[in-house]
Amino acid sequence: MSEKVDRIYLDGECRKKIEDTKIRNEAKWLDLYLLAMSLGFKEGVRIPSKNKSHISMNYFKPEEIALIYTVAIADCKKNKDIDEKSIFNIISNEKEVYKISEEYANGGIQLLLEEVDVSTSFKKIRLLYEKMIQDELKNLNLI
Repeated sequence: MSEKVDRIYLDGECRKKIEDTKIRNEAKWLDLYLLAMSLGFKEGVRIPSKNKSHISMNYFKPEEIALIYTVAIADCKKNKDIDEKSIFNIISNEKEVYKISEEYANGGIQLLLEEVDVSTSFKKIRLLYEKMIQDELKNLNLI
């Protein structure tokens, strides 16, 4: 059994770049982390952390942790060479699960910084992203 994770990390440079934007001024780090992780996963952009800056796991609700695990499982399933036992081993290792989510969050923050005007509100970004997800679900005939 792996040791309990009490914090999750973002790359210090990514965090520093977004710190002074309107996006950050309107959003909690937790919300920004989850949005960035989802965006990074959707676009397939993973960036390992170099200089780590943490967010306490105390802020995460069970459904948010479930989203992190869902991303880790989906990431494993994208790799056709990974068998079910390997997927189980990865999701049984809490540190590995969070490392996957951290890399996608770093990638998502990078994408946000490249694609969105830093004066854009977090609420507007979230609404645009929710619409994009709804459109994709419609395309898949899931809604």
